[in-house]
Amino acid sequence: FFLFLIVASSQFERTGIERLIKLLLAALVPVSLYALVQYVGWDPLPWRVDRSASTIGNPVILAATLGLGLPFALVFLMLTRRRAERFVWGAILLILLLAAMTTRSRGPLIASSLALLLILGIVAWETRERLNRWVIAAVFAAAVPGLVLGYRQVIRGRPDLQTVTSQEADPAIRDRLNTFAAATQMVRDHPLTGVGLENFSVLYPRYRSAESEQFTPDELPTMVHNGYLQAAATTGIPGLFLYLLFLWSVLLFLWKAYRRLADTRARWLVLAFLASISGYLIQDLSGWLEISLSAFVWIILGLGVALCGDQPVARVYSRRVRLTAYATAGVCSIVVVWLAVRSVAMIRTDALAAHAQKLSVKDDWPSIETDISEALKYSSGDAVYLDKAGLRYSDRYGTSSERDTYERGAFLLEEAHRLDPFNPYFLIHRVALETTALQKATIKRASRTASDMIPIVLAMDRNNAAGYASAAQLKWAEGKFGEALPLIERGNALRPKQGRFRVLEGDIRRALNDGSGAIDAYRRGLALLLDSGDPESIATDH
Repeated sequence: FFLFLIVASSQFERTGIERLIKLLLAALVPVSLYALVQYVGWDPLPWRVDRSASTIGNPVILAATLGLGLPFALVFLMLTRRRAERFVWGAILLILLLAAMTTRSRGPLIASSLALLLILGIVAWETRERLNRWVIAAVFAAAVPGLVLGYRQVIRGRPDLQTVTSQEADPAIRDRLNTFAAATQMVRDHPLTGVGLENFSVLYPRYRSAESEQFTPDELPTMVHNGYLQAAATTGIPGLFLYLLFLWSVLLFLWKAYRRLADTRARWLVLAFLASISGYLIQDLSGWLEISLSAFVWIILGLGVALCGDQPVARVYSRRVRLTAYATAGVCSIVVVWLAVRSVAMIRTDALAAHAQKLSVKDDWPSIETDISEALKYSSGDAVYLDKAGLRYSDRYGTSSERDTYERGAFLLEEAHRLDPFNPYFLIHRVALETTALQKATIKRASRTASDMIPIVLAMDRNNAAGYASAAQLKWAEGKFGEALPLIERGNALRPKQGRFRVLEGDIRRALNDGSGAIDAYRRGLALLLDSGDPESIATDH
């Protein structure tokens, strides 16, 4: 929003705004070309998903970002009179369209189709008296791909919407319905204030449904796949109302300017802003804000307001105002430099963590320790990286049985929990390490810290099968088989297709002298492991 205020209050002339929009479109061209390279399989850095994400990192966000630029590319194509420029804008429009199609993101593609059709329909109505056959052919050629694109996405989505409660439904649809349900419950519990910005993932474990364990196990979504529900969940109903009121005021301001302006170029440029923003609002029904997308959105909103505002007037500011502006610019520059330094540090941290993850804890441990130490230095105490480091130490302890390694891993995992007490997986990882230490006889009994974590994680995330399984394993390692059995039974109920849980149930029942129950659990677990096709899991569990 601060970015919107800066751009909207800047005294840009129309030509300056056009240049800025063209720069934004020029920036989208290499992004689109990279998406096409990914789609045809020429990317030197293979992308594991069959949907292009380009440099944005997510197919949905990429499609939404391209959707913001498509209306402007179409309007510039219609406004230009030179053949060479028409070719350039036509090529840009085609590249953006093709790149958007490679994402296979239904919501943004449908929204982009409607935005382009809105422009074509209004322009056709405005120029209906002087349309010739070539213009009609061009409009038809541009409209048909949009119609086909939108229709295909609707058809693709219909079977999933008809089977959202069945196992055959698209996992993405099921995942979104579960996040919708969690967000809706958050709104009911906190209707006035919401749960706070960026806090959806923090509170999601408390609202996780039992059904989500079968569809998207061990996931902590950071956003609701609906921008409006996200706003209501994080800022409350008043926050959603203010957000919608703000967007409506911008659209109304643009529409009044469109009706008022007589110059065709200015009118069509305003129309492009209307279509771009409208398309974004439509796709936001199934989308969410990322940094790469939100910056683009707020700039577009600000430029639209600046375009429709009063013409810039030369002003002479007092010395005090100028000094304040210089000081503010200096502070902002320092903040930007600091953020850039932190970004470089986090990139380095990610690279070190990824390298440490690839190495063998048995053969390359000195290199892993060096990477972990350097990564923790760059991360400045980030809980996520402390947890990753703790997991690597846990893996090393599993192969070496070194007490120092166990203690270091336990410290890192406990520190991660201290810094972020709302993440259940930090607790699960710590309990798992304690179980391994008991099995290896490094410790004689579970620590009070690890034991106290069990009721915390079960209360925090009551529908997480991994929490019940980790608790059951610790109880089993302690010899408390009667307490372990109901825990693993609950885990199996939440994830009935998890073979490792069935094997653990068999171990517990065998310890309780339930021979027939143990054999049945082993058989079911082995069948599930064989179906999963994971030889490592089969070897580990048998």
